[in-house]
Amino acid sequence: MQDIELYTKLLGIRAPWSITGVQVSLKDRSVTISVSYDESIPVACPVCSGQASIYDHQKRRWRHLDTMQFMTIIECDVPRASCEDHGVKQLPVAWAEVKGRFTAVRHDQRPAPSPELTHPPVIGSDPPDRHAK
Repeated sequence: MQDIELYTKLLGIRAPWSITGVQVSLKDRSVTISVSYDESIPVACPVCSGQASIYDHQKRRWRHLDTMQFMTIIECDVPRASCEDHGVKQLPVAWAEVKGRFTAVRHDQRPAPSPELTHPPVIGSDPPDRHAK
């Protein structure tokens, strides 16, 4: 299995998006995955889902979960759609939230806060017994 096919399956990238390149830098200990939009597929306005045209592209980069301790970045020239009613809007991408810097998976994989940190201690209460079973 080649890099592009591997990352397409691992990331679940589907049409109209496709992975066009995977760059591994041993020096920087990083993997950069390039994704592009198939411009033969018509775009819809992200607000009203009406017919729109591609206005231009905006270069975006997102931090993803590491690949074998290599920092993993997804980059894409994301199309911006021009809608008569809503103006120019960036198309949403399946792997990240709007204006997010991290992929949705990386954002969801943050460790949950410790239960002791989620509730302030009550004055006069005993500390939690960490060894209780």
